[in-house]
Amino acid sequence: MDQTKIGHDRYDVLLDRFIDEHRDHLHAVEINGLRDWKENQRTIDLDRQACLPLVSGGDRHGREPNVLLNLTNKTHMSEFIEEVRAGAGRILVIPQYRRPLPLRIIENFCDIAGDEPMHGLDWTRWSDRIFRYCDDGKVRTLAEMCAGREPLILRATTSIFRLLGSRRLHPVLEWAMPEPQELG
Repeated sequence: MDQTKIGHDRYDVLLDRFIDEHRDHLHAVEINGLRDWKENQRTIDLDRQACLPLVSGGDRHGREPNVLLNLTNKTHMSEFIEEVRAGAGRILVIPQYRRPLPLRIIENFCDIAGDEPMHGLDWTRWSDRIFRYCDDGKVRTLAEMCAGREPLILRATTSIFRLLGSRRLHPVLEWAMPEPQELG
């Protein structure tokens, strides 16, 4: 993905050069559940061109599993890695991937910024789970740095996302968002 906006032609040249120079250090090419199908299809094409294994991934910090899952019957990570490197990996696309990407991103943000207890930890508010190294060398949570009161801009942003993430609004948002691309 041309995140630097240098143009697809230039990006492709640099990507090819990167793969040629660093192939020995590349283990796989990743398709991502929080990317659209067009971008993932380009990654699959790259996978075929570069003769690298394909694996699913993507950072999910919410509660729902990724919409692209690596399938295996292996019991140890090392066995799974061998399976992927041998090109025998399988990826399952779950139905949620067909939902509009912007809506899935909103839902993911709502999971991340939700105020819920975290597995027996004392992190109920989302601002309890954001950490920063401070000038005095101590690590503090966002809640500590803000004396328990989130800045107005953060409160406003999370409130808007929580409203958009409301299950009652999903039908309206799905109607208003572009149709997801068909999977190849």
